[in-house]
Amino acid sequence: PEAKRRHQLFHNLTFFLSREVPRGYLELVILSYGGQVGWEGQDSPIAMDDPSITHHVVDRPTLLPSYSKLPKSRDYIQPQWVMDSANFNFVLPIDKYGVGKVLPPHLSPWVDDKEEGYVPKYKEEVERLKNGEVLESDGEAEPNGHVNSDEKTEKEEDESMSEEEVVADESNE
Repeated sequence: PEAKRRHQLFHNLTFFLSREVPRGYLELVILSYGGQVGWEGQDSPIAMDDPSITHHVVDRPTLLPSYSKLPKSRDYIQPQWVMDSANFNFVLPIDKYGVGKVLPPHLSPWVDDKEEGYVPKYKEEVERLKNGEVLESDGEAEPNGHVNSDEKTEKEEDESMSEEEVVADESNE
């Protein structure tokens, strides 16, 4: 049952790998877990503009302008989403893996947390998701994985404040 579940993890998902991502191991993982995969190049079985693509794997800080012409039905994700989903044997939400996002810690599937005496916070969060719990999103990514560049993060807000504003803000806390 475990092997069959793994083989079906990416069933009904179609991935497209941008040229900057490592095709070899991502293609192997995606196919092993039941997904379909295409890439930039003449030998790709799936064209970049194919409307069946559900996940476009990109490893850039921003999307290329030419991507705006592609079908809007796809999610743009970083390569770590594929590996983390495979390692957890669970299709993770994409909000933490969108283009330009700071990624969650990559957790090794070979670490015995009980033996180590520590369960990372992100692993606890994923286990809660796997158990059907609905968690609040951080709200920084749009549903398709694009980062909303109009909204500043708290860190960016702090960095854009003048020294006087920082002193005044700290005194109000």
